[in-house]
Amino acid sequence: MLSILFLYGSTGGSTEITLEKIAEVLREHGHEPVLQRAECSQPSDIEGFEAVVLGCPTYGHGVLQQHMDDFIRKVPAGIFSGKRCAVVGLGDGKYDPYYLIEAATILEEFVKTQGGTLLLPSLRINKSPLPQLTGAIAAWAEQLAKLI
Repeated sequence: MLSILFLYGSTGGSTEITLEKIAEVLREHGHEPVLQRAECSQPSDIEGFEAVVLGCPTYGHGVLQQHMDDFIRKVPAGIFSGKRCAVVGLGDGKYDPYYLIEAATILEEFVKTQGGTLLLPSLRINKSPLPQLTGAIAAWAEQLAKLI
């Protein structure tokens, strides 16, 4: 049983809904996920967890949601060292298809430069996650549960 921090930025609620579904699946596998919004978090919160899932939507021309962007700028070097990590990115190609779900790419790079280990390819959700909750999102969560 692993303690897992789900740290996320969410403005419209899609990222939160997605991570709640993933957390539900991980609970079914005996893990202890804790969901925490980026604006309510400090970098030191990461230290108490064995694994971290970062989630964030993409805004504008490929930028992170503001609270997640603010959070990662405060993180000291190496805080993810030795942590098992996963990334969830959301986006909508109608805004700027060139930067579709760029948040996942940014967060993956952040985890790598911080010394974390990405357990599997990022979950990338285009448009609303609602139709994908019991399909792609649940399937990705099952994969994560086996790897974590």
